[in-house]
Amino acid sequence: MQSSTCCASWHDDPGLDAAGGNNGMVTGYYSFCTGIEEQPWWMVDLGKITAIEEIVVYNRVDTTPNGAERSAHLRVSLSQDGYAWETIFAREDDAPFGGADGNPLRIDVDGRSARWVKLSLPSVNLLCLDEVEVY
Repeated sequence: MQSSTCCASWHDDPGLDAAGGNNGMVTGYYSFCTGIEEQPWWMVDLGKITAIEEIVVYNRVDTTPNGAERSAHLRVSLSQDGYAWETIFAREDDAPFGGADGNPLRIDVDGRSARWVKLSLPSVNLLCLDEVEVY
């Protein structure tokens, strides 16, 4: 699921559009896109509470400016119940991270347990990423 869709989204339905973010294909392009809004987010339901070792986020690398740079301050949160969230990672670097170019963002989660993984941005923006892998 994701917070919204926009004219650049692949689907009008936020659930269908969000599914592009974990479809197993790293393309360098965006796989989902929210609208411009306050604190846009994307999340995946793992189906059950699972121990997570690593989250790998592939940014879009197809366009600059404002393509990859939009996700520079990415936040990652975990939840066991879908209501209470714990932010486990907050990126402060202004430089964009990569993706299909071989430089995705790798977040060590160290075995924390969660059912839901949420990625968000802390400001008014849109969230467009290529792929999110949870291990």
